[in-house]
Amino acid sequence: ADADEAQLRLLRRMFENSGGHLELDKGGHQDLTYLLLRLYCDAHKGIAWGAAQLQQLLRPMHSTYCSTDHRLVWHVYVVLRDLGLIDNSGLGNRLTMQYASQLE
Repeated sequence: ADADEAQLRLLRRMFENSGGHLELDKGGHQDLTYLLLRLYCDAHKGIAWGAAQLQQLLRPMHSTYCSTDHRLVWHVYVVLRDLGLIDNSGLGNRLTMQYASQLE
């Protein structure tokens, strides 16, 4: 319960620091922070995200304007996987390969 409260405080602080503009940017892409908030809320309501929603969450265009920049989304994937919110090895393998090729 304490961990949930700490996570909720962190998410509220992130929302407040963003000025409350998390859902869409001018290019029509959903902000990664907004999608993470949705995932968190849905998980606490018992709503599981499907593979398509997880792939949408981890698109690079939600965190950067470069569609081939996988740095942040790979790290987000690892954190979500370790928290038990994502269990999709195919998606993880694809992100790992894309991130590795970016580092070359």
